[in-house]
Amino acid sequence: MFWDFFIEKIDTELHKNFIIERVISRGLLEDFYYLQQLYSKEEIIAALKKSKVLDPKTVHFCSHFYNIPITELNASPYYS
Repeated sequence: MFWDFFIEKIDTELHKNFIIERVISRGLLEDFYYLQQLYSKEEIIAALKKSKVLDPKTVHFCSHFYNIPITELNASPYYS
């Protein structure tokens, strides 16, 4: 999932938004569960609301799972 980065250089706090985006969009179910342990629901929602790279399927999933109105997820122009 992080094949394009040196994993040892990724800082879980400094790169929080990037990690959340990558795990949500490319991770497996077990990665998603780990993400829930690593970050609070509020941190994940804040990162999702800032993201501009999520595909429509991921936006729809996040909207339902985290109870976020699709209009607040500006990651995808498909829902504007």
